[in-house]
Amino acid sequence: MTAARPAALLAVVLVAAPATAGPVLHYRYTGEVTAVDDPSGVLAIVPGDPVSGIIRLADATPFIIFPDQAFYGALVPGGGNELTVTVGPLDFAESTGFVIEVFNPMFFPYAGLNFDSFTADPVVLGSGYTVLFQGGIVRLHSTDPSTSTFPDLPTALLPLSGYDSPDTGGVLFVDIYDAGGQFGGSATISYRLTGLASVPEPAGLTLLGVGAVGLVGSARRRSRRPGA
Repeated sequence: MTAARPAALLAVVLVAAPATAGPVLHYRYTGEVTAVDDPSGVLAIVPGDPVSGIIRLADATPFIIFPDQAFYGALVPGGGNELTVTVGPLDFAESTGFVIEVFNPMFFPYAGLNFDSFTADPVVLGSGYTVLFQGGIVRLHSTDPSTSTFPDLPTALLPLSGYDSPDTGGVLFVDIYDAGGQFGGSATISYRLTGLASVPEPAGLTLLGVGAVGLVGSARRRSRRPGA
């Protein structure tokens, strides 16, 4: 398994990556919270709470391809990409900074994708606390290497049953601040997926890809976390 590359090096390589229009992937997913690490107790989210969201990729620019992972995405506001997650009082929407990782099953015990998000607007709770989004991952992993499209993006996702790896699901990382702006702690919310359904797109929708700098290094480091 290859080691993570320095983000500075990635930035140089990414600028040179060609921009190409890619497939439109548009799916709604549902899930269920499996674990919450929230020492503050502010979020009031517990295992069993429902999760829902949207994955929409309208712009598939290949950032860089390693032997074990390929990175795609687009980082232009209004470009048509969208990654959302709603759980309890939290409703995060990402449109300008998420990266799609495609895995090579020769290097991993699974094939499939990660949707890594990095930015979203803060959420102000009724209690006056503010929740800042620090990152999130939606993992779609299959133990069947024949499902791999590496290094290409799939033109369609598998049925949810096809993503049979136990780490298929998602995780959110957030920071919490009180009404006075004081840091109140960090929290992690993990969830499993219970549904994955395609959303029809208007015919003839095509958007051009645009490159990105810097985020792939962060995605690659986070993908090395246990369970990522």
